[in-house]
Amino acid sequence: MRDSWNRRGGWLGQGPALLLLGVIAGALGVVSVLASAATGAAARADFDTCVSLALRHSPYFSRSALEIEVRRLDEKDSKSDYLPTITLRTKFYPHQPERAGAVNQRDYSLDVAIESYNPLVAHYSLKMRQLLTRLAVLSHLRVISDGLRQMGTAFLELEALSRLAGVQERLLEVSRRQETYVRRLAELGEATPLEVRVALQEGEVVRGEMARLQAAQTRLKARLRDFVGLKAEEPRDFDLAQGRQQVLRPGEPRDWTRQEPRSLEARMEAIKKELQSWNITLAKLRLLPGLTAAVQTPDPVAVTGVRGYFVSVGLTWPIFDGFKRLRDISRQKTLLAQAEAEGAAQESDFRSRWREAVDKLQAAAATRELARSQVELARIKERQAELRFQGGEPLSLALAAQRSRLEAEAQLIARELEHDQALLEVRALAGELVTPYVSEKNWLP
Repeated sequence: MRDSWNRRGGWLGQGPALLLLGVIAGALGVVSVLASAATGAAARADFDTCVSLALRHSPYFSRSALEIEVRRLDEKDSKSDYLPTITLRTKFYPHQPERAGAVNQRDYSLDVAIESYNPLVAHYSLKMRQLLTRLAVLSHLRVISDGLRQMGTAFLELEALSRLAGVQERLLEVSRRQETYVRRLAELGEATPLEVRVALQEGEVVRGEMARLQAAQTRLKARLRDFVGLKAEEPRDFDLAQGRQQVLRPGEPRDWTRQEPRSLEARMEAIKKELQSWNITLAKLRLLPGLTAAVQTPDPVAVTGVRGYFVSVGLTWPIFDGFKRLRDISRQKTLLAQAEAEGAAQESDFRSRWREAVDKLQAAAATRELARSQVELARIKERQAELRFQGGEPLSLALAAQRSRLEAEAQLIARELEHDQALLEVRALAGELVTPYVSEKNWLP
């Protein structure tokens, strides 16, 4: 009876509790796995995430963004110039000279005046400040484009280094097989000690290359972290799985030779020319007189027997200033000619850089195709060597063919990196790096 009770109470009675504990433990385990997966995902940033972080935190982008804010404040100042500047001047006389027959003597004078006011100058000054804001926006976009090109280059290099590291691991495995094979031949007396040393040294060369690739990856990641603006204590790594697709955004094939986009520099030079033309207009407007107005009380020292307020309206017009204003018009016209010449030089330089970048892209594409053909040839030779090994030929021939194929793959990775970097440069010149992330309209009213 006691055993029966123990069986019922010990196993059957406690079974639901144990089952509940098992379910809770399993749920906690799933939550722990999901939390660790989420933490791992949060600790890895792809290219798009890095761009978003850099636009918010990178000091390389903050400087030019703050310049836009300064130009906006200048615009507000120009809008304030539509209203005249009003000046209040007061005088108080604690000790006045003795006077006879003064009526309603005052010990003070009050003067509210509008200084020289020209609404046309205020209007065209605002237009110039708006152009300066647009110029600051384009300058900021150029900084972003250069920064995205550097970040994209780093991601492409990291992705290529990761692939090269995989190739080196397979080369190291081939070197180990070669070393084992040569040692066995040496034990049988069919290989010399020099051949063993050669096999050992080949393995050391592969290990040294792997160390070099690891150091290059560490250096690139540190530089990328600094550029993005990540803090040293943030354990964030980079997700390279979609890096190349996010950087290059491959789509429909494009014939870059049929177009010649307008660079940001050319647009900036066009704004500078327009700005200089408004400078000429402003220099001419400064020849016009300025409007003045005032409301004032009588001066108790200079006037006696007069009460009330005086209202006056007038014009200020310097009749002689050494012909400085006339020379300023000639100066601004000369600066306009200089801006036009500089713009033409910038446009010519951009066309030269564009053609050079397109030619480099075409050459890199041809070199990449050649490398692919070499990999395919090495793969065929590797298959041929494997069949010969199965037919009784030495293993060293098959290992040499496998090594040649892996080295051809490493060369292909290098050529693909050169092609991707050339394509990135062309996309940067075409202005396509910035548009997926920011728009010029974000900063313009």
